[in-house]
Amino acid sequence: MGNGGWVKLHRKITEWEWWDDHNTTRLFIYFITKANHQDKKWRGVDIKRGQFISSLDKLVKQTGIPIQRIRTGIKRLKSTNEITSKSTTQFTKYTVNNYELYQYEQHDNNIQTNKPSTNGQPTTNKQLTTNKKEKKDNKEKNVKKTTDSIESVDKITLIKHFGNSFKDYFGHEYHANFGKDCKLLKKLEDHYGYETVIKGITYFFKEYIKNNEFSHENPDVGIMSVKWNSMISQGSGKKALTKQQKKFQDNIKKITEIDLD
Repeated sequence: MGNGGWVKLHRKITEWEWWDDHNTTRLFIYFITKANHQDKKWRGVDIKRGQFISSLDKLVKQTGIPIQRIRTGIKRLKSTNEITSKSTTQFTKYTVNNYELYQYEQHDNNIQTNKPSTNGQPTTNKQLTTNKKEKKDNKEKNVKKTTDSIESVDKITLIKHFGNSFKDYFGHEYHANFGKDCKLLKKLEDHYGYETVIKGITYFFKEYIKNNEFSHENPDVGIMSVKWNSMISQGSGKKALTKQQKKFQDNIKKITEIDLD
């Protein structure tokens, strides 16, 4: 089932949300290197491009990562839809979901040469020109598709911004509970918008925890989420919102105008 040759790895991976999680990153890179570069069959089972067969024991043996961290890494990669898997009693088939984006290729051997076609007539120069043009068009489409995908990660994730702000303030890495933290940040983003949450995270570390002892001792996403309304109110010079105000949030416009820079 092994693949020879090499794989492509874009520099943008250093901006990926799991990059700081070394075991998850190592596992994902392993998945990319093990995935089939073309469709195959294994013991009567179809293994498509971007898929491969393995087991937890094999993953532990071939990556050197402890089994519990393998399980955690797989869970995290599934949570952000990097991979999917399908298990049987004998093995697990893993799929790298965006394999075509990571490993797109142009097939140089698709251009026909001047040899007889199936009807006995030689391939004309016009057909060669058409094939070359099609290859060029497909290459441009693939490059654009990949570029669009790369540019989409230029917008830093909220958990990444929280982690960066945490490290700037405390001098060491933030150990995120990715399932819980990402869910809480997504709720804030859905309610207030991406830019406001970015400003809120900045304010949380820049100003709020200086004057809130509990937040300073427990500086995680959960606490920021719980303290959000009073934090925003403090930033705007207003009193903390009541429970009713929290529920209805009719003053979202005022919140988005708070200068947290």
